[in-house]
Amino acid sequence: MSMRKTFCSVKPVPILLALACAAAFFTSCATDSGDAVPRNAQGLQLPQEKNPDLMDAGKRKTIAEEALAKIDSRFPGLGQVRTSPLNQLRIRDICILPNDDGLYYLVASGGVRTADGQFGRGFVTYVSEDLEQWRGPYPAFIPKEGTFWRIHDFWAPELHCWKGNYYIFGTTGDDSHRGTQIFRSTSGNPAGPYEPVTPRPVTPEDWMCLDGTLYVDEAGDPWMVFCHEWVQVTDGTICAARLSDDFTHLEGEPILLFHGSDGPNNHPDPGKDNYVTDGAYLFREDGQLKMIWSGYDNGAYNLWLAVSESGKLQGPWKQIAKPLYTKDGGHGMHFVTFEGKHKIILHAPNRDSRAVLLDCDGKAVQP
Repeated sequence: MSMRKTFCSVKPVPILLALACAAAFFTSCATDSGDAVPRNAQGLQLPQEKNPDLMDAGKRKTIAEEALAKIDSRFPGLGQVRTSPLNQLRIRDICILPNDDGLYYLVASGGVRTADGQFGRGFVTYVSEDLEQWRGPYPAFIPKEGTFWRIHDFWAPELHCWKGNYYIFGTTGDDSHRGTQIFRSTSGNPAGPYEPVTPRPVTPEDWMCLDGTLYVDEAGDPWMVFCHEWVQVTDGTICAARLSDDFTHLEGEPILLFHGSDGPNNHPDPGKDNYVTDGAYLFREDGQLKMIWSGYDNGAYNLWLAVSESGKLQGPWKQIAKPLYTKDGGHGMHFVTFEGKHKIILHAPNRDSRAVLLDCDGKAVQP
């Protein structure tokens, strides 16, 4: 049986079902002591393992209603907060985190009017009790003019939990410099609000970087996996660097995992020689360490799969020849539902994006 066939069966499903499945891989918090037994690619517990009551729909609803009331009280005076189905939210690079308070949290880039009446851009969050209706947007991080190093690009935020608190890994900057910056929740809740851990991105100062994600290795040490942009190096790369435990800096030089040109179907735009690398996300399945990432083939955004032949972050990484998704969609993220089902959620098409769920059940991939 080929490695390709051991991955998953990929079937687009209706958007509301996508919501029901999009919740559970992004993990709940490790303990403050940091001694959580690794459960998945992030090395942390799944919410239902930390709080078994989440497996009971009735108990989960009660827990969620209490949590939602606290969130609304934390963000008073926000007239734009409303409840909407996911397919009415114009969002991309989708990240959903299931939490042990019975709620599902979504983070995205966007604009919002803050409680003082000022409109700003940055990162916003949404919450859901039932994975069908989402309440928001809440201003997770909306900097005021002159208070933040750049207010142009706010891209590809991810929600992660580490040692008792919640963090956003997000791309900030502009066309002169871009990188992945880390933000910490000041409320101890995934909805936020958030503040920068450091004044500027933690990726190398002289690199154009984006789409950083958290990976926790077998020893429980955090790493950032990120993309070195094609706009600077032409042949974009996916790199990794050890993160300090407090997320303030990288420890040591980044290591190269692979080039965009290593992808067998990642082709430059017509008349160009650039190879794009976007949206790396790592997970474990069938005893293997895998990575989904995105690039372009004849102008269409695609989703690819790579597998670490050593089972470790350092690789080497084997690229699987057949793309997982070819219908102008990508920047996927893998998760496990409360019922234990593996899923990938991505955005498609690449412009005017909406959520698409890929159903992964261990059978052959069927694009």
